[in-house]
Amino acid sequence: MNKKNLISIALTVLIASVLIIGGTYAIKRIQTTDTKTPESDNNKESIDESRLNTVKNHIRDNISELSPKEEKLGGSFYVTNIEFLDDSSAMVEYEDGHNAYTAKAEFSLTPDEEVTINSFELAEENNDNAKVENHIRDNISELSPKEEKLGGNFYVTNIEFLDDSSAMVEYEDGHNAYTAKAEFSLTPDEKVIINSFGLLEGSKDELSEEVNFSETGNLTRKGENWQLVYEKSGQPALTAKLKFTEQSRCINTPETEESISCSQISWEQGARATVNGIKDNSAVEVILIVFKK
Repeated sequence: MNKKNLISIALTVLIASVLIIGGTYAIKRIQTTDTKTPESDNNKESIDESRLNTVKNHIRDNISELSPKEEKLGGSFYVTNIEFLDDSSAMVEYEDGHNAYTAKAEFSLTPDEEVTINSFELAEENNDNAKVENHIRDNISELSPKEEKLGGNFYVTNIEFLDDSSAMVEYEDGHNAYTAKAEFSLTPDEKVIINSFGLLEGSKDELSEEVNFSETGNLTRKGENWQLVYEKSGQPALTAKLKFTEQSRCINTPETEESISCSQISWEQGARATVNGIKDNSAVEVILIVFKK
């Protein structure tokens, strides 16, 4: 083999070695890049999730102050769900144990994770209670069993929802104030139907803001306890055990609306009356009883 052939072979081997080494290095670079990219993305996702949790905690901790609605019947607002729409807004579902609301929160977050809520608005178009409330406000003069006096016009001062089919309504005409219980339903096309609208007897102070039970029926004795037997549409012979306290008041002469302690009067089995009180799972704590003639 001559010298020229040896040089040619050596060059070929050298070039092949360079190509192999270079290819191996390129492959390692690609592998390194591929393995680092997901790690970087994961870190970014982790950071974003941490920042969103900061927003969640802020909304949960401040929901009572953020809500345009007030807590009712002694309840306290708590968040049931938060769904982020993007990096600056979220839908917030919350309730107080009586009424549930959905709101859209617009927020911003500084680099040091200080949260600012720029707006917090109820999604009233999806809120059945809002539809009912607006209907009652718009039609209060027609709903009221009482007539407006001395040229006044009825207007609603407060509505408290007791459940998904009833509410306590406070309204007045500038001269006289009334409290009523409204029973309502919504049709499939979301039309509000007021099934009943009955005045609660007794003054607002006597009824108390915590009243969530107002029914008319007959008082019957069962053992050592009294109970109210009453009816609702499609629900005959309902019963409610009554619990009396030192604050329980009774009106024995509805014309005067003067209440006295229930411990100072007696009544017969089957006496007809309207019971207003605070209902829990076991009984109704009596706030005010108004006897019927």
